[in-house]
Amino acid sequence: MLEQLVHVIGIDKDLKGSCQNCIFLLRKYYILKDQFMDNCDNCGDYVPEVFEYYDLGYLCIRCLHYHYGITNVDLEAEARSRISNNKKFYKRLLQGRLAQVIVENTFRYFGYEVYPYGYESYFTNIIKHLPKKTNDKVLKQIRSSPDMFIFDPVDQEGFIVEVKSTKEIYKINEEFTYFMTCSVLENYIDLWPKAHLVIFEVSNFSLCTVRLKDINLSNLEKGKSKNGEYYKLVVFEHLNLFANQFNIDWNECNEYLNDLRKIVSEFGNKKAKQPQI
Repeated sequence: MLEQLVHVIGIDKDLKGSCQNCIFLLRKYYILKDQFMDNCDNCGDYVPEVFEYYDLGYLCIRCLHYHYGITNVDLEAEARSRISNNKKFYKRLLQGRLAQVIVENTFRYFGYEVYPYGYESYFTNIIKHLPKKTNDKVLKQIRSSPDMFIFDPVDQEGFIVEVKSTKEIYKINEEFTYFMTCSVLENYIDLWPKAHLVIFEVSNFSLCTVRLKDINLSNLEKGKSKNGEYYKLVVFEHLNLFANQFNIDWNECNEYLNDLRKIVSEFGNKKAKQPQI
């Protein structure tokens, strides 16, 4: 009966002539489908997984196979090719991981407790089931969860932190400016207004921060690039120094970040020794 129901769902959504039990199961399915299923841009059916394929949009494997002759093997080969050729992806990934480690260790060094908070830490087993396109706010929050939860044992207060890394905070007209994609910043403010955004500048090992709910988007200057619109966040106007925001002595914080920079630099410059067997 269940196999017949699944088959009918994909072809005939009216289920005319079905028994009451089937109709009950179908109604239950339709309640859940918008949260856990994606619809194919070609046939419109709801399926467990869709694939983004160039300008064709998000398609189910059935449409990719029957209409375009694309198989599972083709999709896997294409995905591996895109990843292996995308050196910028790996560079951004490394910068992001480095930024998180630097921020975590800086908080710990100055007496804060740090706990992983990102969805990668707690939702690993269900990430693959989350739809790529959704209007459900809870699922959006899971996908955009901040990186860590910080607890201050002195003030007995906690807060969440989202970490971003940038190669350089640019100096424009005597102002140090960080650029952030409009949709990304707007999404964070909507879903996590009480979170702190911490920006790590790779080139200078510096940290600046702002609480998302304190950002007034109407006061931010916008710009355009080939990747879309972005906001300009200016240090001291929109962004605070990390030490000032979290009641840390600025000189001590700066000295600690310089020490971390030396450690990373020395580690990267050391030559590997021949292993002794």
